[in-house]
Amino acid sequence: MFGETLEAEVRIVVAPSPVIMNIQLALKNAGLHGSELMYSPLASAEAVLSREDRENGAVVVDIGEQLTHLGIFLHGTLFHSAVIPIGGAHFTRDLEITKHLGGIAASERVKMRFGTVLPSHVPAEESVELEEEGRLVSRREIAEVLQARAAELLNHVLAEMGRTGLMHEIHGGVHLVGGGALLTHLPILAQTLLGRPRVVLGRIQGVAGLPQATGNPFFVNALGAVKALSRDMSEVRGKTDRGDGFLGRFKKLF
Repeated sequence: MFGETLEAEVRIVVAPSPVIMNIQLALKNAGLHGSELMYSPLASAEAVLSREDRENGAVVVDIGEQLTHLGIFLHGTLFHSAVIPIGGAHFTRDLEITKHLGGIAASERVKMRFGTVLPSHVPAEESVELEEEGRLVSRREIAEVLQARAAELLNHVLAEMGRTGLMHEIHGGVHLVGGGALLTHLPILAQTLLGRPRVVLGRIQGVAGLPQATGNPFFVNALGAVKALSRDMSEVRGKTDRGDGFLGRFKKLF
């Protein structure tokens, strides 16, 4: 084959140098020499997406404490990514500002124990007792606050999906991961607002044992990075074994 021009479409992920240097310094001080950094959506996808999902078009939404990372995959690779400045802490802060539940820590407990993003699923007369303050708060009103913030986040996700022009090519579903994804009924609300038939809590694939971690979206990012490292190490060992040839393997016998 002969040619004069070689073209490629690539996606370059950049980050501020001081941030990278600080992370690398922390790893070095922790004794983790030779550690590598991995882009968050790639780590999450490594954990929860099957090869078929990647090929058919899938979205990974990683809802962290302060930020939400979005990755859209098509034909086996990362096609689009974005960072949305909304995370689980914003839901908690909204509750404290509007309902005065007794501080951020108390609001976080109420959110995780009684929170839902579907007010219609909560009876109008149901209340949450704040034991430390001796008063009741309407659980439906709590749900309305959480729903408003969830709708804002999901509308940002929808906008990013629309920006790619791939709305009709995403057949692998939307996978919600991260600690913020644990909010009750979030996949149901996302299914409605995103107009996608398949919205699921991301489940870690290909990792045996650790049932408390593999079944929890909170650990998806970390375990995805471990899976990627394990795969890379296996590939390196495979190349080394093949490179030795018959003579190399023969020498190892003596």
